[in-house]
Amino acid sequence: FITCSKNTSNTSKNLDEVRAQEKKVFESSKAEGAVAFLKELAEKDNSTNYYYSKIGYYYIELNQMKEAEEALNKALTNDGAKDFRGFTYNELAYLYSIKGDDDKALEYYLKGTESDKSFAENFYGVGSIYSEKGKYKEAIPFAEQATKLYKKDKTTDYLEDAYTLLVNIYSGLGDQQKV
Repeated sequence: FITCSKNTSNTSKNLDEVRAQEKKVFESSKAEGAVAFLKELAEKDNSTNYYYSKIGYYYIELNQMKEAEEALNKALTNDGAKDFRGFTYNELAYLYSIKGDDDKALEYYLKGTESDKSFAENFYGVGSIYSEKGKYKEAIPFAEQATKLYKKDKTTDYLEDAYTLLVNIYSGLGDQQKV
């Protein structure tokens, strides 16, 4: 369960409280309850993209891809708030990856790397897709950046994945010294 770890919007001071309430709602009524809770908040407050971004996340969990895409695109078109775009692009990329559209997934991962230089998952996604396509040299800087960001955030589970990705990339290049 990936969470948005930082609040970049000064107008959304209460997101920590919202996340705590969201967690309780999710624990008691699963993704459906979390969606309803976040929809209610989104209708009252458009100062953050968090609500629609997380609604999209939960719709993906519910395998409701059309609704997920709509919610995530709504988050991106909210001109009043530019926060959580890295997370939103990551979720859109993940959605297209599930659909088997790696080119569209790559497009959104790349937008995510441009939008939020500290959101490691997008860098990992780009590196992973390039690696899967055999574009190992293109994958290296993204996989290395993901590794740096995961180290910085002390996200050990994802850091292991990023190192594994680097091993696969260098193995694909035949660079046993780097492996």
